[in-house]
Amino acid sequence: MKKFSVVAAFFLFASVSSSAFAQTEQSAPVEAPATNAVITSINVTPANGGINPDYTGVRIKGTIKAGGNACEAQQYNAGLRKEVLEGKTYFVPFLEQKVDAEPVFCILSYDMNFKGIAFDQTFILEFSVIPSAYVRGVKSEDNTVALGDLLTASYESCSNIRPFCTKQMHPTTCSYGDRTVTSNNKCEAIFALKTSVCSEERASFDETELNCEDAPFTFE
Repeated sequence: MKKFSVVAAFFLFASVSSSAFAQTEQSAPVEAPATNAVITSINVTPANGGINPDYTGVRIKGTIKAGGNACEAQQYNAGLRKEVLEGKTYFVPFLEQKVDAEPVFCILSYDMNFKGIAFDQTFILEFSVIPSAYVRGVKSEDNTVALGDLLTASYESCSNIRPFCTKQMHPTTCSYGDRTVTSNNKCEAIFALKTSVCSEERASFDETELNCEDAPFTFE
C-alpha cells in the first residue's frame, strides 16, 4: 500500500509540474502581428489640385497589412476609400480579395519585415475640408489621425536634416525609392539621401521607406 501511495504521488507531481510548465510557456509575451487592413506606414504630401483655388490635392501613400508575407498578399487589393460621415471626411483602408485571384500555396510563416501592399493615391479636396479630415486605421484598427497632423509631419520631415556625422568607418548602403547611396557610415548615407530627396519641390522624407544595410569594404 505504501509503495502504491509513493507511485501515485510521483505521477501527481509530474502531472502538476507539466501543467505548470505549460502555463508558464503559454504566458510568455509574444509580439502579435499587425491586423489585416491596418495602415503600417503612411506619408501625406500636397499635390496638384487643379485650377480651382478653393481646392487642393492630397497625395497619400504607404502600406496596408495583407497577410503574413508577400506570397499571401498576392491575392488582395488594398487602398483607401474616402467616406463622409456627419460632416467629417475619413480615409479608410480597405483590403479585398481579388475576384480573379488564382489559388496560391504559401509557406505559413510570418515575415516581420513585410509591411504589406503599397498604395499611392491622390485625392482632390476643398481647402475647408482639411481641418475635419482624418485617416483611420493608422498602425492599429482603432487609431484615427488628423490629416492635418500627417501633412505637418511631412513638412517637418525635411527640416531636421542632421548636418554632422562622425568619421566612423562602417560602409553602409541606404536606399529610398529608386535612389541608392553608399557611404562611409549610415549617418552619411542617410544625410546624402535626405538632402537629395528634400531638395525637390514639395518633397518629404518618410523614414519608414528607408532601408540600410552594411556594405562591403573596398580598398582603392
